[in-house]
Amino acid sequence: MTVEINFIEKKESKYVAPVLFAIAFIFLLLLIAALIFYQRYELSTTMESDKAELAGLETELLSLQKETADEQLLKRIEKEMEKMQEETAPVFSMYEETVLPLAGGKLSVYEMTEPEKIVIVGAFTSLTEVADYTEMLSEKSYITDTELTEITNGNDGFEAMLTLKIDSALAVEELNEHAQTLE
Repeated sequence: MTVEINFIEKKESKYVAPVLFAIAFIFLLLLIAALIFYQRYELSTTMESDKAELAGLETELLSLQKETADEQLLKRIEKEMEKMQEETAPVFSMYEETVLPLAGGKLSVYEMTEPEKIVIVGAFTSLTEVADYTEMLSEKSYITDTELTEITNGNDGFEAMLTLKIDSALAVEELNEHAQTLE
């Protein structure tokens, strides 16, 4: 058996350390890149869920705003209606108080020619009935003037035209009170 003896000095590789550093550096770069991609994925997932939640909240906010707007509009309409009712004479109550005594189809015309003027044409069986009706209208506090404008004699009796002048403020006050007592 032959023994080999090598008297040449062994040289250490001068590239081992830089290669190891290069491998470690590349490994660290890959690790950092993986962390960045992972964080990007997590952030994009979080952003998508936040966008969906934001869209849901926006939809809910829009519906709440619509409900609030509808409620505010309804309240404003109610206030305007109350204001109008307080400022205008209740025509139905006035009609009831001035025309219902003419029961039995005796009324032929009921017309508000002006805001404070009403013309009533009705059929009466006698002049006494015309006078009683005129007196009943004169007793109403909101009627300032009752004028018998025209009276005609017909086959079935008399047809009378009455012109009533009304104090709107007093009519509003008195007839609104009357309407509230009926409710």
